[in-house]
Amino acid sequence: MNLSATHDMHLNVSPLARLQAHASHSRGARILKALALLVTLAFLIAPMAEAKRPKPPTETPDPVPAGMQKILEVNALTIKVAVGTSGSNTQSYSITNATKVTMNGAPGNARDLKAGMLAKIEPSADGKTAVTITAQDPVAHPGKNRVG
Repeated sequence: MNLSATHDMHLNVSPLARLQAHASHSRGARILKALALLVTLAFLIAPMAEAKRPKPPTETPDPVPAGMQKILEVNALTIKVAVGTSGSNTQSYSITNATKVTMNGAPGNARDLKAGMLAKIEPSADGKTAVTITAQDPVAHPGKNRVG
């Protein structure tokens, strides 16, 4: 086919064929615009949905009942407990053979004490030695399954 024949064929395209070609071209453009709009909306809505999502609860320290202290470290010779409401201050006591230990209401031994347990310590007159240690296991998941 020569150039003039190609030109003539293009000119001889019916108006209906031209309209169909234009419609399919503009339909494709409309689809692309719609897709671009959807992608833009997705990027705008995603941060808003993230902001509305509830944040997981932050870890709060286990509550320590009044008069009790949390055992931080313990070995055969000493016990270190957190003191004060924040628990950031510590106090250490010596453990001797004369130290009386009670665990969960029953007689126990100093070697059975573990970090994380709660304890009430009766110190000696000089405040350096534990005369009695009354210990209990920590409260498991405080506040969990609580109504209100």
